[in-house]
Amino acid sequence: MISRKNGTRSATRALDFGQRLGAARRARGWSRAELARRTGDLTAEGIRRIEQGLTHNPGILHAQALAWALDVPLPDLLGPHRPSGGKDIIKVSSVLE
Repeated sequence: MISRKNGTRSATRALDFGQRLGAARRARGWSRAELARRTGDLTAEGIRRIEQGLTHNPGILHAQALAWALDVPLPDLLGPHRPSGGKDIIKVSSVLE
């Protein structure tokens, strides 16, 4: 994990998202150019920047376009999320059961 003195973990989350994106793309045997073509919204260079963690926030619309193109659920690309306090998010449905 990348340690950030300013307390943000956006660089770590960006790299994690990029790693999951790259793994999903390679699992399909696609180049970045092919994935870009299938999204219709991104360039191969933009995808490279996301995969390498250089783009810290690709935006939800781009993330969704990538998930759709790869035919994977968006949460699989986003990965687990913990609020800044470090505690797991509790699903409301589990509290109400």
